[in-house]
Amino acid sequence: MILNCAYLLCQLRVIDKKLESLSRKKARANWFKHGDLNAKYYDFVIRWRRLRNAVKGVEVGNVWCEDLEVVRREAKILFEETFKATSD
Repeated sequence: MILNCAYLLCQLRVIDKKLESLSRKKARANWFKHGDLNAKYYDFVIRWRRLRNAVKGVEVGNVWCEDLEVVRREAKILFEETFKATSD
């Protein structure tokens, strides 16, 4: 069974948005609990996590590549190899 790369990327974005939403909720709960009025700090934390978790590129062979098409192709290959159906 060949997985559709566009579907997988869509699912990845949905999961990423859910994780981001959860992080915002945790930050807000912490803000309410401690009464800290420093909203810039929490915005910084969310932006930092987003930047840290972003995929900037992939290593193909021994060469680092940031070309969007190459990253998409390599992601598709990785997901197909990881989640391919077995004969069981």
